[in-house]
Amino acid sequence: LAQRAVEATNFELELHSNDNDTSGSTSTGTLGANLRGTLPIGGFLGLSLTGGYSTSRVRTGDVLPREDGTISATRPSCSFDNLDGELSFFARRPNLGRIGVSYGVGELSSDCSVNSQFLSSGTDKLDTDRQRLDLEVYLSDFTIGGAYTQLNLDSGPELETTAFHASWYPLDSLKI
Repeated sequence: LAQRAVEATNFELELHSNDNDTSGSTSTGTLGANLRGTLPIGGFLGLSLTGGYSTSRVRTGDVLPREDGTISATRPSCSFDNLDGELSFFARRPNLGRIGVSYGVGELSSDCSVNSQFLSSGTDKLDTDRQRLDLEVYLSDFTIGGAYTQLNLDSGPELETTAFHASWYPLDSLKI
């Protein structure tokens, strides 16, 4: 009996946090969560719906001196809130690999200690949409994959990224 792409409807909650501090320059921190639901569609097909929220705080140091040569003692800061949603459709053979396509939308909003706006929208909000094609190959306890993404910024430029990843499963429920 062949394994299905998705054995049963399942849900996944992901919490993430990071903090970066560079002496005398920029500092950033992000806290967020994603909720994903995945469900089977027949034998080799699956569908997942993901929603997420994150908030980031960026504190900057004056990297460039003022005209009189002094550097400000204050460190202006901005907060960014990101709402995100994505729908993914994929085909998966548990003994071979996975190929999927996704469409996502997002809204990024800023709140800064000084007046600020996104260049492409001219406001403190920026809408995004993206399309992604991803592929994974399963080799015993290893997974190797890649993704190509097109990100469209609200009335602005289109960004393209290609990412590669690899992981190892020393136990069925442990991913490294």
